[in-house]
Amino acid sequence: EEAAARQLVERKLRPGTDLQDQAARDKATRRLASMLARKGYQPSQAFRIVNEVLDSCAGADRGNP
Repeated sequence: EEAAARQLVERKLRPGTDLQDQAARDKATRRLASMLARKGYQPSQAFRIVNEVLDSCAGADRGNP
């Protein structure tokens, strides 16, 4: 179930979103967590998954594995 949520967040994350900009990251977090909540995920779980995916994407953008 979590793997499916992660894949969904990765797929829905808009390309070109500047995850270094706090306002843009907050907006993406709210949008993606809301999407997961509408699909039945608990809010705490949705925010945790979204933050983990965004952290991994931000790390990949900086060249960190």
